[in-house]
Amino acid sequence: ERPRVGERHHPLRVLFFGRLAAYKGVGLLVDAAEMLAVRGTAVEVRVVGDGDLEIPVSCDNVTIDRRWVHERDIGEVLAWADVMAFPYIEASQSGVLPMSAALGIPSVITPLAGLIEQVEPGVTAVVADRVDARAIADAIEELATDDQRYREMAQRCLASASPTDAWARIAADLIDQVVALR
Repeated sequence: ERPRVGERHHPLRVLFFGRLAAYKGVGLLVDAAEMLAVRGTAVEVRVVGDGDLEIPVSCDNVTIDRRWVHERDIGEVLAWADVMAFPYIEASQSGVLPMSAALGIPSVITPLAGLIEQVEPGVTAVVADRVDARAIADAIEELATDDQRYREMAQRCLASASPTDAWARIAADLIDQVVALR
């Protein structure tokens, strides 16, 4: 897919994409979407993935698209999104996170080990203050209400995914870890 250049939709399109499992916190994202609707913040939340997780939805700004997505269709799913949501309640990494960053799509994540290491907090992702629906809603709202911040984060996502920038970041992280061992 063609990378983005910082444009976004109004309302902001927030996507959760992946296996529907309890530890991924999809329920928190749905609750956050409901809070944002009550606040009057215009967002559309789409949950796409396969799994047996029950996801009750009581608001119009959330769509559940329960299906297995073939590899060839992942780009099409990601192209819909302005922001990726990773509302995990337990530590984990995500293969979707670097894919979406390479397309210039900023993320909202919960403050868990595994996810934090995959982003530049405040630069390529907004990190929620806590692992709860209100903090996730607040993080999404930052990108829904600030077009300039959204554009800057989208550009940084593209830059961080470039091979040159990625290797420089990996080298800097390795040097920091070696120095810390001294």
